[in-house]
Amino acid sequence: LFRLDATERRLWRKDELIQLKPKQFDLLFYFVANAGRVAKKSELLDAVWADTFVEETTLARNISWLRKLLGD
Repeated sequence: LFRLDATERRLWRKDELIQLKPKQFDLLFYFVANAGRVAKKSELLDAVWADTFVEETTLARNISWLRKLLGD
């Protein structure tokens, strides 16, 4: 059971605080806010890294880190 606190920018698994880097939180928040909708890579990059040029590998790496942090 996860709880996402958007105001405090924190993620909890039951009573355990999961440490997220700022961009990881932004990416997770985007996924939660857009649940049930398929997002294009360009949308994700624009939403999370709006003022920065990053390669698609940055997106893939951050998604991989989120998967590891969240587990099954």
